[in-house]
Amino acid sequence: MGRRVQENFIEDTIAALEKIEHGEKPSPSFYTFKKTLIEGRIFAIVTARGHAPETIERAVRVFIKYVLTEEERETMMSNLRGYRQWIDGVGDGEFGTDAEELDYYLGMCRYSAVTYAGFKERMRADPIYQEKLAVAPTAAKPELAKEFAIRDFVEHIFHMLRRNGTSDRAVSIGFSDDDKGNVKCVSDYIRSELSKRFEGIKFVVYDTSDSTLSKGRKVCVSGQLNLPGF
Repeated sequence: MGRRVQENFIEDTIAALEKIEHGEKPSPSFYTFKKTLIEGRIFAIVTARGHAPETIERAVRVFIKYVLTEEERETMMSNLRGYRQWIDGVGDGEFGTDAEELDYYLGMCRYSAVTYAGFKERMRADPIYQEKLAVAPTAAKPELAKEFAIRDFVEHIFHMLRRNGTSDRAVSIGFSDDDKGNVKCVSDYIRSELSKRFEGIKFVVYDTSDSTLSKGRKVCVSGQLNLPGF
């Protein structure tokens, strides 16, 4: 995608947030994402769009700027430093500035636009998904792309914890989607593959298709641990 298209995405993000600011009701995922940021939890955005990861990250920064109050941003920065101390063993006096800590945090998150050229190249280079793509009908390929993005995020979390010697910590990973078909596909994928491969992780899936439910509907819990998560 060209630079103008990337900039349009940022402009559309700002316009959508301004509508919410002026009274338009947001989707349930809006509040979930806001809470995720305030608590400093690592997240992944998986979308059918074709924007570069850097553009999606910029949109997250716009969300932080427009949606979070000054007090909420302060809470977020406190939580980010707390997680850094927990995960990386960073001590008092060793933290960076707010801007540096925010860069570090957003750099740990994942931004997967499954129709972006770079994402498709990574997927085709993966031996498992290269084989799956070769035999999958065209209609099934978008689902495979989302599977790949989800697996990539779970592996990222797992390796990050193992690299820092914290792989024995309780971990919970949640997914949400407002499309019932996607919810079913993700739930099936977790049950059939992820929950077996990552037995120590608790997986939760939320169906946010019903806008009257503020937190969505929990549809699946898999994994061996049922403890407060990451």
